[in-house]
Amino acid sequence: MTATHLSEQAVKDKLVEFIRETFLSGDPDRELDEDTPLLEYGVLDSMRIVVLLRFISREMSTDIPMTQISGANFLNIRRIATLIVN
Repeated sequence: MTATHLSEQAVKDKLVEFIRETFLSGDPDRELDEDTPLLEYGVLDSMRIVVLLRFISREMSTDIPMTQISGANFLNIRRIATLIVN
């Protein structure tokens, strides 16, 4: 994994925006935040995680190893951002 040049907050902001636009039709009620349980609420599933990984690789120049792809690491945006930054 390559560490991103972005701060953890910038990563969170990019993830929130991408997930809102890509998976939640813009999230008009602004319900998504960094602690929303993404798997529990059905925001992420296996196919959407692949799409999200491509976004992370392309936009943040970071590749997350397959060994790090787990429900615990994709629980919410806060955990994903920590995985990317560290």
